[in-house]
Parts: sequence; structure tokens; C-alpha cells
Amino acid sequence: MTMAASRPTSFTFFVLLGIRLVASTPPAAPVSMYQAAGRLSERQLETRGLSMFESDGKDAKRIEHLKEALQPMVMAAPRESDDSINPMVVRYILHRFFMQSHGWFIKGLEPQRLVSGSSASDGAAKDRVPSYLENVMEQMVAMEGRTLALNDVAILAATLEDIIKNEADDRMTATFVTMDLDKEESLDRAAAQELMDIYTMFYLTGGNISVNTPEVARTAMLRFTMKYPEWVPTEKWIREIEDNVSEVDSDRQDSDPVSYSFLTKVAEQIGEKMGAYNDGSCRGLKQTLMEIEDEQQPGRVRLSAFYKKALHSFWKFIERPDYLRDLGALDETDPQNPRVIIPNYVGSRPQCLESSGFYAVCCRNECEDLMSGLEKHIGGPMAEPSEIGQWAAAAPSDTVSAPRELSQSLLRRLDEVATHHGGKVPLEGRLFAQWMHHAFPRECPYPHASGTISPLTPDEWMVKSGVEDSSVTEQDLQCASDKEDNFEIVAGKEMELPWSEDEELFTVSQAAGSLSAVSRVLRIAVLAVVAVALALASKIATPQDGMNKAAAGRGPVWWGVTLAMLVLPLLIIMRDFLVDAVQGNHLLVCILCCALAAWTAFGLRQSMSFRGILRADDSLESKCNV
Repeated sequence: MTMAASRPTSFTFFVLLGIRLVASTPPAAPVSMYQAAGRLSERQLETRGLSMFESDGKDAKRIEHLKEALQPMVMAAPRESDDSINPMVVRYILHRFFMQSHGWFIKGLEPQRLVSGSSASDGAAKDRVPSYLENVMEQMVAMEGRTLALNDVAILAATLEDIIKNEADDRMTATFVTMDLDKEESLDRAAAQELMDIYTMFYLTGGNISVNTPEVARTAMLRFTMKYPEWVPTEKWIREIEDNVSEVDSDRQDSDPVSYSFLTKVAEQIGEKMGAYNDGSCRGLKQTLMEIEDEQQPGRVRLSAFYKKALHSFWKFIERPDYLRDLGALDETDPQNPRVIIPNYVGSRPQCLESSGFYAVCCRNECEDLMSGLEKHIGGPMAEPSEIGQWAAAAPSDTVSAPRELSQSLLRRLDEVATHHGGKVPLEGRLFAQWMHHAFPRECPYPHASGTISPLTPDEWMVKSGVEDSSVTEQDLQCASDKEDNFEIVAGKEMELPWSEDEELFTVSQAAGSLSAVSRVLRIAVLAVVAVALALASKIATPQDGMNKAAAGRGPVWWGVTLAMLVLPLLIIMRDFLVDAVQGNHLLVCILCCALAAWTAFGLRQSMSFRGILRADDSLESKCNV
């Protein structure tokens, strides 16, 4: 199915969906011209996004290419009963795709948002993206009477790519303005290279440099090249990109003047390929950590060794323990000897380049390469444990040689996961991700339970936690170094990697937990009516004045219990409504409502009995008066 086949309605919704996904609200603090160029309004993004797909199928070939790349992930993704893909799963697929293909950590597709009930990180755009994303998809399905499939995921991916390219275009325009250059005029090679270097400086610093004139920009560039240790190879890499872009244009000669459109293409290529270029630094970071790897646990570094390395290394391992904990990079199974988890730390936000208003360039998750190979091998969302075991034994990684013989402990854990799910292993579950961490401890991150970690930048974390610095002090580093010097390794003692039985899946019931706004309003309205009706019914059951003292004395207690049973379910439903949670609390709500109904029925029965007694007393009194 080509791109043109699903136009126009589905395109409109998916373009709008991509626009809302990456749109940011204006920041409270002043920003540079470069930063402001990337913060377009939703109306501007909507106009640009819609215009991308107005031409008749010009991007059909590109969509087919994206479908080919996305197909293994989509095939392995869990499906609804009608074989459609749930919006929550679409977000998960897009996060994996952009991280694997470009190293882009797109803001709003954070992993801990992928399982309902998880907490979101700070940020205006991030707070509203997940629920809006699902609402738009649900509206599209409802209005068109169709289901989300591979072609739709590819269209959304293309939309996001194009919006990010537009950000690069606008920031190149801002660079031209800063350098007091006219976009309509061509530049000689020297001027073009200077402008491209300054653009790259802005990109690498996220625009956190205040410049407004060419002279200030050149001075900032000089300081940047002196302080940025990797500038020489980076500059060489930029020249290579320029040559590659020039080669694509067969009509262009090296001596030709350089146009704005040419430099914009170079800027787009820098954004697309920065993840691959940054991969060398990520591998260097991983290798450095492996040099001080714990002898007792693969894929982990003692915190004391981690801090000691900061005193004698290019890498500054200075994150505070509580920050490492929130990042999910700290293993505290042994509280007396915490350890840093290598793949979790390498993939954490402090290692990311916050270069864009829409995404950060982060270290690629090496486990994604392994998972892609497994998904192609399996071709579905679940597999037999024996099939997975055979694949894992034959799958090499950066640090694991193949073929190999899996340990009995690994095979036993895999069987346990399969038993937990009735005989087969779901590939997109937390338990299997944990098994992959055991099988490839230096490549696959440990999967923490959703809602327990926050992938925040140091600045975001300091604001959230209320501390002034995310780094440890020089004195702390020295104390850790002394502790490491005195650390004694117990010969022959092996420690098994931690294992948790908690499971999280993209099941239909879980994925369906995030309802549309209308559905959630109707849900809370219905339950509120039920609770209020039961409360009113309990008034009938409440002993009235004139009853005997034993019955009348129960009135305040009766209404107190009734009020508690009324308020508790309403508070639970309100909480689910506000955070768009799954229906995990519905059982508790139903129990409370049933208890309220039973309490009311019991009171009604007692009230009727008391009224019968009073009627008998009235009859006796009447006879006596006669």
C-alpha cells in the first residue's frame, strides 16, 4: 500500500498527530535566536505539516522504505483483537525506530510513558503529548472506521522526520541572520564553511550561546573550538558531509558558489547522522566503564570505582547517587556496595546532546540491534523458549562471542518467563527484557518497573529535586577513591544479577486503559451517579427521629460510613481520570460501590424492622387511650 492510497483523511490526522507530538509551548526563560527558530507555534507546524503531503504520492518511495525498516518492530508488536496496533504501542515503536536509526530521543516518546500508569517527566510538551496522541488516533479510527497498521506508523514517522527537518531549515535561517547574510545570495567556499561551523557550534550547544552579531559569533566560535576537545575530528566530519551532499548533485562543481539550499541540506544531514557520528564516543564511554567492571557482576561498576575513575579520566563520572538512581543507572541490590549499570548509564540523559527543541541525540541502545535480529527471526510477538534460546546462543554482540552455550540459569529463567505466560515468551514484556539483560549484560539495559525512574537532564532533575547541583563534590570523589583502594574482592564469589518477577506487557487490556477524553468523562459521570444514588438510598435506610434510642443513636455513624464509601470511589476515579491511568483500580471501585450497596440494603432492612416495631407500639398506645 503506497502513501497515496490512504490520502486524504488519514494523512490529515497523522500530520496533525505528528505536529502535536513535537509542538512546544513558548518557554518562560529568554532563548537565543537559534533556539527560538525551532520553537514554532502549533498553527505554523500544522500548516507546514499539511503542506508536506499535498503532492500526489511524491514520497511514496520513502514511505515504502520506512515500512521496510519498521516492519520487524510492527510484526513483533502485540495486537488488538481486530489485529490493529494500539496508539501506546505506536509510540513505543516510534521511540525504538528513531533511537535505532538516528539516535534521536524524541521528547514525548519517553520509554516510561509506554506502560500505562507510569509517571511522566517534567516539561510542558511532555505533559500533554501522551494523552493527546492517543486521543487523536482514537478519533481517526472512529471517524474513518479503520485500524492502525504498518502504513500508518510509517506515515507518522515520515511526518516527524519532516518536521524535524523544518527545524533545521529554520535554524539555518537564524544562523544566516546572525552572520548578517542574505539567503538569496550565494557564498564562496570559505564563507560557507565558516557559516556551517557556526551552525554546528549552535547545534552542539543546543543554542545556549548568546550571539547577535557576526563579530560576537566569531569570538564565540574561537572560544568553542578551544574548549571543545573533539572539534578537529568534528570539523573534518562536517567537510565530509558537505562533499557527500555535493556529490549527490551531479550538476554541481566544487568551485561553484554555495547556496542557502545546499547548506540547509548539509544541516539536515548533520541532524540525521549525528547519532552515528556520536556512536564512537559512546563506545569509548562503554569501553572505559568496562575497564573498571566489577569482577563479580558483568555489566556493572562499583560506585566507588566509578567515582575514582573520575579523578583520572577524560570522562567525568560525577553524577550524584540519587540522580543515578532516578536515571535507573544504579543497582542497589547490595546497599553497602551499590553499582552503576553500564548500559543504563551509557544510554542515560546526561550522555545525550540536547541539540534540538524536539529531540536529544543519545547513545544508541545496542540491545535494539539484537532485538531487531530476534524480531526478524521470530516474525511475531511471541516465541517458544527453545527458539529464543537457540537464537541467543548464536547471536554475537560487541562483548559476547558466538556461538556459545547458555548457562542453565539463563535457560531456567527463560522457561520461567514462558511458564508465566502459558508456554510462550512475549517479546515486548519486561520479564523478557530482563532476560536479555542477563544474556547480554553490557548491551541490554536493566528494565526498571515503569514509573520508578525519570530520564531527566541534569537541569531538569535539579529543578524537580530541589537541589543545586547534580554532581558530587571533589571531596566525595576522593572519599570514594579511598574506599575503592581498601575494597577487598572475595575470590571465587559470584553474584547473580538481580531478577524481579514484576511483569509489564502491552496487552490489550493495558493498552486500552488510556481512554479518550469523552470516554473518561462518561466513565466518571456514570460512577458518580451510581455512588450518589446509593448515598441517597442510604438516607431511606437511616433510622429516623422517633425510633428507639438504639436506632436513633446510629445516625451520625451511619452517615459517616456512607460518606466514606461515597467519597473513596469518587477520589479513585478522579485520580485515574487526571493521570489517564489504566483500569487497574476499577476492581477496588467496584468493591467499594458493592459495599455501599450492601450497607444501604442492610440499613434499609433494619429501618423497616424498626418501623414495624414503632407501628406496633403506636397500636398498643392507641388501644390504651381508648
